Amino acid sequence: MNAKNEQLHLVAFKLCPYVQRSVITLEEKGISYKRTDIELANKPDWFKRLSPTGKVPLLILNQNDPQEVLFESAVICEYLDEITAGSLLPQNPKYRAQDRSWIEFSTLILSQIGKLYNAKDKAEFEKIQETLSEQFTWLNLNLTNKTQAPYFNGENFSLVDAAFAPVFRYFDVFEHYVEITCFKGFNAIQQWRKELAKRPSVQKAVSEDYHPALVKFVQKKESYLGVKLSQ
Repeated sequence: MNAKNEQLHLVAFKLCPYVQRSVITLEEKGISYKRTDIELANKPDWFKRLSPTGKVPLLILNQNDPQEVLFESAVICEYLDEITAGSLLPQNPKYRAQDRSWIEFSTLILSQIGKLYNAKDKAEFEKIQETLSEQFTWLNLNLTNKTQAPYFNGENFSLVDAAFAPVFRYFDVFEHYVEITCFKGFNAIQQWRKELAKRPSVQKAVSEDYHPALVKFVQKKESYLGVKLSQ
C-alpha cells in the first residue's frame, strides 16, 4: 500500500468500462478503497482541479495538500498490481509486453463499441459489427492457440482479463434487444466470456442497476440501437 497506508480513492462513472478495469484490479488484489461516482456531464469542481484529462477513472493516492493522483486505467491497474504481492502480468518481459499489447487492443475494441451504439441505421450497425468480427478473429486465434484454460493466460487471472471483461459486458446487455453477430464462430471467446462473467471481481465492478442504466444511456441517443432498446 502507499507509504502512509491511506485508503485509495477511486473517482468513477457508473457506466465507464475503464473504471471497471480499475475496480476489477482493486478487487483482485484485495486493496481497500473508497469509490465516488460522478456525472461526467456535470463534473464537480474538486474533480476538475485534480484531473489533468477530465476523464475517469482517477485514483487519488492520499489526502495530503496537494493530493497525488493517477489517471489512465492501464497505468492505474499496473500501479495497483505493483504495490501488492503477486502479479497479474507475466514475469517474462516478452510475455508481459504481449499482454500490454492485448490490453491496448481491448481499447480499440471499446472504441468500436462506442461507434456501434451510436450507429444511425442498421446498415452502419452491421458494418461496425463486421469490423468487430475482424478484431475478434485476432483475439479468438490467440485464445485458441493457448491451452483450453479459463483465462487469457491460462489458469491465472490477468490484467488482460480485467481489460476485456468490460468489453463483453456491453454485449451481455445488447444481446437482449438485438442480434449480435460479431462473435459467431468464435467459440474460444464465448467460453472466455462465460468464465469472466462468473468472476466475483468482474461482478463487483458495476452496480446492480448497470443493465437498466446502460439501456437508458443508449436510448437517449438517436441511433439504431437506441431505438431497438426502446421497443
